Parts: sequence; structure tokens; C-alpha cells
Amino acid sequence: MKKKRVPKLEKLQNTLKAKMLRYVLMGSLVLGLVTLAVGLTMYTYSLVERFISESFGLSCSAVAMIQRTVDAEKIADEVLWTYRDLSEEERSLTGTKEYEKFFINIRDEKNYYKLQDLLYNLKTNSNVNDLYFAIIDRKTKSLIYVCDPDNSDETGCFTGVWEELEDRELNAFLNWDGTGKAYDIGNTEKYGYMLTSGTRLRNDGTEDAQYFVLADVTLKELSKGMASFVLRFTAAVILIVVLLGWQMSRKMEKTLVQPINDIADAARNYVNDRRNGLNATDHFSQLNISACDEVENLCAVMSEMESGLTEYENDLTRITAERERITTELDLAERIQLDMLPDNFDDFSSRKEFDIFAVMDPAREVGGDFYDFYMIDEDHLVLTIADVSGKGVPAALYMMASKIKLEDLLL
Repeated sequence: MKKKRVPKLEKLQNTLKAKMLRYVLMGSLVLGLVTLAVGLTMYTYSLVERFISESFGLSCSAVAMIQRTVDAEKIADEVLWTYRDLSEEERSLTGTKEYEKFFINIRDEKNYYKLQDLLYNLKTNSNVNDLYFAIIDRKTKSLIYVCDPDNSDETGCFTGVWEELEDRELNAFLNWDGTGKAYDIGNTEKYGYMLTSGTRLRNDGTEDAQYFVLADVTLKELSKGMASFVLRFTAAVILIVVLLGWQMSRKMEKTLVQPINDIADAARNYVNDRRNGLNATDHFSQLNISACDEVENLCAVMSEMESGLTEYENDLTRITAERERITTELDLAERIQLDMLPDNFDDFSSRKEFDIFAVMDPAREVGGDFYDFYMIDEDHLVLTIADVSGKGVPAALYMMASKIKLEDLLL
């Protein structure tokens, strides 16, 4: 049988320390990713909640100021009446110079400019992207701009300009019961994701159309904030993972890897000492491992095994010596027994009446089988063949006594 050699850990990545370090880093990385996902979700939720609160609070403030200073409902009524009097073809011109002519008289009113200045000042002193007064019409599923302080041709909306709304947007505002916050988050082609919050000024009496001050906040700032958060959090996670992996690897090396290596060295020294004939029995007990865990238990078991093997070897040596002594004595008894049996066959070679030959092969070293032959006179030959009951030394002793007794009686 080929002797199996103990493998050597020549590659660093195969060591228990390296494996533990990899497991710690992988576990820390997974934990970091999970924490990042949870943190990013909570950060996004809190940031959106802040945007909703700020924009909704601004719309509430705008409604309160409008009700005290401007007759905005009159302007909204005129816009709604004009819009509903238009044909489908005329409404399709929304956003054009020709379409603006239908509402030009409303924009020329002094009350309108007062409302526009109020909205402009509130927007300028806030973080919202736009603050405007509009009508949400359920019949045509549209948002009709009444007053937008943004005069830019690219981003501003002229009075009467309308855009189609989805059912989600209509329900978010028209079904608002005045509790909580009325808002909607949608994806627009021009601005991307947009948060719109609003406060109702009043409705037209039929609830088909309602007047709202709306505040828009693009979520680009949210994306920037999320990117910044992810960058900082990732850097923190990497730093924590490195520090945690280094600390855990040191801890594992001290409490697990090093004790196991010490036990392996002790086992190797024990084997070498036994091969060299040394009888030391303290290879494991002198390690003094006190980790109070499975490693300490393993060291204790190995120490007991060392003591047990030493005792076993001593017992085996003693038993082997005793067995060799008994074997030697039995060999001597076998020779004595065989010497007691006659082997003088040549003395009867002159006899022509008979030939004689005998052999005994005991089942053990000695046994109870025996034979004997001798002449009691010139004409009579005595043959003795016997089998003593039993085997071994007792039977052999009985055989010797029986042989001597028979020979004495006959002779």
C-alpha cells in the first residue's frame, strides 16, 4: 500500500487564512450592496417627500395669497369659457400665434398682471422649476394654463394653452379631498421625470373643472443627489469592507488559523519523535490553546489521543514480548514432546515379519495425540496409539503421563 503524504500549502490562495479573507470580503460586499440598496431607497423616498412637501407648501402659500390679493377665479372663469367655446379644430391650434389671439384680451387685464407678478415672486424665492395657475378639465382630459409667470417662448405657456392629461394625473388632483397632499410624478419628454404638486383654488360648480395652483419640480436634482449619495456611500462601503476584512482576517488568524497550524505542527512533531524513538507525550498539551470553542476541544481530543496511543503502544509492546515468550516456551515444549515419541524405526529393520513407521502432527504446538511401540519379548510387539481429550499444554502433559505409565506397566 502506497503511503499517502501530507500535502503542503504552497499556494497562498489555498490557505485557510486566504479563504477566510475572501469569505469576509464577499460577505461584507454583499452586505454593503444590500445596505446601499436600502439606503438609496430610503434616501430617494425622503428626498421625494421633501420635494413634495416644499412644492405643495408653496402652492398652498400661493393660494392663500391669491385669495387675499387677486381675483384669480374671474380670470380662470374667462379662460374656461373661452376654451369651451372653441371648436375641436380651433383647440388643435394650441401653442400657435393664431391660438393665442383667442385669449389675448384676458392677458391684457390688469388683474392678470398682478396675478403673474405674485406667482413670479413666489417662484423666484423658492426651489421649484415652475409655479403657475391652471385649470384641470375632466371633460376634455386636459390641463389649461391660466397664468404662467415664465415668459420664455421655450418653457413658458401662454394663457389658454392646453395639454392632454392621463387618467392617473386627472384622478390625482380632481379626486383630492383636501387631506394629505395632491401630487403626481410623471415622465415627460422635455423634462424627464417631473413632480407636480397642487392646491385647489375652487371648482366651476360642477366639478368637471377645478382651478389649481401647481408647482413643478424636475427630478434631475434627485438624480444628482442620488449619484452623489451613491458615490459617497460606495466609498464608505469600500473603506468599511477593507477595514472589516483586515480586522476579521487578523481575528480569524489568531483564533482559528494559528491554533490549527499549531495542532498540525504538534502532530507532525509527534510522528517524527515516535519514528526517532522518543517517548514525549506533551506535544498537544503544551500548546495551551484556550479559545473555548471547537479548536480547543480538538486540541484536548488530540492530547487524549496522544496519551492513549502511548499507552496502547506500551501495552502492545508488553503483550508482544509476552507472546514471544510463550511462543518460545511452546516451541520448546513441542520439541520435548516430539523427543519423547520413539523414532527408532531402524532398530526394527532386521525384522522380516513387519515394517514400522509413525509420525505425529499436532493441531497446535503441543497436543494430546501420541504413539509408542516396543517389544516386550522376542515375539510380541506392543503398539500404543492414543488421543487424549482436549488440546494444548494440558493434553500434552496428560499424554506424557499416560505414555510413561503404560510403558512402566507393560515393561
